Amino acid sequence: MISLEAELELLDQYIALEKRRFGDKLCINITCPEGLHYYSIPKLLLQPIVENSFKHGVSQILGEAEIKLIFKKEDDRLLIQIFNTTHHKMDWHTVNSKGIGLSNTVERLSRIYHTDYSFQVRQNQSQILVEITIPLQV
Repeated sequence: MISLEAELELLDQYIALEKRRFGDKLCINITCPEGLHYYSIPKLLLQPIVENSFKHGVSQILGEAEIKLIFKKEDDRLLIQIFNTTHHKMDWHTVNSKGIGLSNTVERLSRIYHTDYSFQVRQNQSQILVEITIPLQV
């Protein structure tokens, strides 16, 4: 486990590399209220999801692309939302069977939280949303 603040610092290093690759085409927005930085989450929980945002979203777009990470406290839960723009419909069962990022993430969440978490992927014509809800832990 790692503090959300430390996890975001690790993620920022990865994002800095990707910003070099995509330049002005990429817009990243992270919204995390100050009081949430000290809660714990599984280490490297966010990186595989953000990597998928680049691989299946940003890299497929010719124009400008956006990735948004939003963190919210909802009662005794931490809600994590990761959005990215896209221009094509994904078959998430195929993506999940070919790669290990999402399946490993779900498996890790299951080992840590058993059934006390949720992990959802939703998509519309222009955005993909990965939403994770876990218990708040210090």
